[in-house]
Amino acid sequence: MKSLHVFTVISTPISFFDEQFKFLSNNGHEIFVVTSSEEDSDFSERNSITYRQIDIKRKISPFADVRVIVSLTR
Repeated sequence: MKSLHVFTVISTPISFFDEQFKFLSNNGHEIFVVTSSEEDSDFSERNSITYRQIDIKRKISPFADVRVIVSLTR
């Protein structure tokens, strides 16, 4: 099963999902994480995830949100 997780900052998945992604990866899940922060390679390697960086704005903006969705689908 493939799963996409989108966060505005990398500290959120590190704080709340560290080791959980590793468990899922070890049990047949393919995890993709997208944030607007620089990649933390230790986190990616430790949890066996695929990481991508896309500029995501924190405030609500319909045009910026559509741009992010288009970037995610590529």
